[in-house]
Amino acid sequence: MSRHPKVDSRNERRRRGNAAVTILAIMPMLGFTALVTDIGVLQYSHAQLQAGVDAGALAGVAYFDGTYEGVHVAVAKARDIASQNEVLGQPIQLSENDVLPGYYDPDQARFISTWEPSLANALYINGDVTEIRTIFALAAFGRYFMQTEATALAKAVQEEGTGYAPCYLPVAVPDCYLGINDIEDYALRMSSANEDNAGWARVGASPNAEYIVNQLDGQCEDGPASVFDAVGLQNGEVTTALQKIDKMLEESDETWDESKWGPLPLPMGSVPEDGDSKSVVRNYGNVVEGVVILFSPDGGICGAETQFNDFAQITGFAWGVLYDVDDHGDGKNIRMKLDLTYDHEGGTYGGGIATNITYKDIGLVY
Repeated sequence: MSRHPKVDSRNERRRRGNAAVTILAIMPMLGFTALVTDIGVLQYSHAQLQAGVDAGALAGVAYFDGTYEGVHVAVAKARDIASQNEVLGQPIQLSENDVLPGYYDPDQARFISTWEPSLANALYINGDVTEIRTIFALAAFGRYFMQTEATALAKAVQEEGTGYAPCYLPVAVPDCYLGINDIEDYALRMSSANEDNAGWARVGASPNAEYIVNQLDGQCEDGPASVFDAVGLQNGEVTTALQKIDKMLEESDETWDESKWGPLPLPMGSVPEDGDSKSVVRNYGNVVEGVVILFSPDGGICGAETQFNDFAQITGFAWGVLYDVDDHGDGKNIRMKLDLTYDHEGGTYGGGIATNITYKDIGLVY
């Protein structure tokens, strides 16, 4: 007689109950995983869209040229560059209404739309993608597609003379010297004689010896200099300052660049020996570079008529290259060239004379 094993109905029910509990526990986890995936896809697609509209706005503003044609080209170029970017494998499509020309008002921090070519210098783009397919989690709530939106505002990058210098060498030069075309003509002289064409400088006060030395040492103790600030001027032989420059030149890691400034001039204080010149400056050929102040002299007169013992108004900044100093005996002096050919960092904001220290206004606003 065959016997069937006994089945414990209680264990069977327990197993079925455990399976049901497991399924119920897994479902929220699957839903949460799907939701996280949806959010990740949405964030990724938004990043792609933002990059695309940013690229379009920055590319388009380069075509503003003060004409109606330039405005239309700027808008068309923005749409074209944006379309070369993709969101989840699909090109970004911007309609004509998605790209608006206008101008950016920095004082009010807002964009004003206009097609007037004399005003238009900025582009505003509003792009969106509406057919981002969702995973189960959002579809379960009746949403099978997600939407993302991105905006960009860019203004034409304008290069102008800097109007603000965080730190500067304590030297001022009359801005009337900037009319000279040959950079070799910018050998500046500082002494108490009438041949001066540069002076010591301090914003808002008279430059004494202690201040000049500290400023040369990079302390920038008086803070920044701005266009329209009053600058105190002084000429003459400030021996401690000249000795400081001598030491700075000796220890400098920067050297004279003949490709920029031509042959290195013969040093001051040279003593002819067998037809050669010998510098009183150790390591002659080293240079100290930095921002120098430009000011407008009374009557715009350069040369012996320029006064360096009063206050003047800052009109801009230039790049100075200190390359020689004589701090011994009579005729103590320094030599500097203004490099007006190559761009240098050292200033921010605009509004100064257009020299080689330029400020490029921001391109992408947001």
